[in-house]
Amino acid sequence: MAYNYPFYTRNEDDTYGPTNKGHFYLPLSYHNRTARKRADKNRWRIKPPEQYEVFRVADDNSEYYQGDGGLYGFLDKMDEVLGLDNEERIAYFPDPGNDPWHGYPVSSKEISNEVIKRWKDTAFISTRNYRNLLKREI
Repeated sequence: MAYNYPFYTRNEDDTYGPTNKGHFYLPLSYHNRTARKRADKNRWRIKPPEQYEVFRVADDNSEYYQGDGGLYGFLDKMDEVLGLDNEERIAYFPDPGNDPWHGYPVSSKEISNEVIKRWKDTAFISTRNYRNLLKREI
């Protein structure tokens, strides 16, 4: 069963939000699924309002999703595929300072074992996905 995304409307400045923490999300066109494939840019499989949902969940639970200068995000215990190019299930949102946040799908190869263990300890991911993360298969 696929994740049930809520409906979100884009703001006049093309952002989504705010989250419960007052942050906004700005989807960038070169990461969208309709963008031309580039070796240096991962692309979303999901639409911009759905990207915002991944960010919102990560931002609302930032104490668990922190890592490497930003937030990681995923949905449905990491069963929801977010990325188009390698079926990535994880997104990364670099800390933008005072600007709106943006993000993109990433591979588990870029995530430390410490962060992966934190997700397992808090039951945010399934045991199956935990094992796959440690083998770098997600």
